[in-house]
Amino acid sequence: MFYNIDLRQATVADLPEIQIVFVETIRQVANSDYNPAQIEAWAAGVRNQKRWEDAIDDQYFLVATAEDAIVGFGSLDEGGYLDFLYVHKDYQRKGIAHTLYEQLEQEAISKNCVQITTNASKTARLFFLAQGFEVVKENSNQIRGVEVVNYRMQKVL
Repeated sequence: MFYNIDLRQATVADLPEIQIVFVETIRQVANSDYNPAQIEAWAAGVRNQKRWEDAIDDQYFLVATAEDAIVGFGSLDEGGYLDFLYVHKDYQRKGIAHTLYEQLEQEAISKNCVQITTNASKTARLFFLAQGFEVVKENSNQIRGVEVVNYRMQKVL
């Protein structure tokens, strides 16, 4: 089933719904690439309320909506760092991530960024490779005492 997706700037009022999408996506979509301890350490990032509010205030932060619900979100900072790109667990493989990414890339181009960088999960790595990114290095992160691997990736614009 395909949905009519609308993109708009996120507001702080969207934060509770964005955070639900964040946690549910990690728990349901990334569980084939990460173990339960890694999933919970990663999902615990939802508790850093100031980081979320700052991202919405300071970044180009979009939400994708369908059927009056937030089904995805993505953000880009001024330097071309793609901070967030998540799609609701029930809306995977419907082109939502691609739609969000295209808009974020256009924003980077309009800001004269020469590249986009991100730290992609094991789960998202293939998506970013399909968008023309390359892996720069594998990162071993300690989150709440748990090792979580992701990949520093970049795309030259």
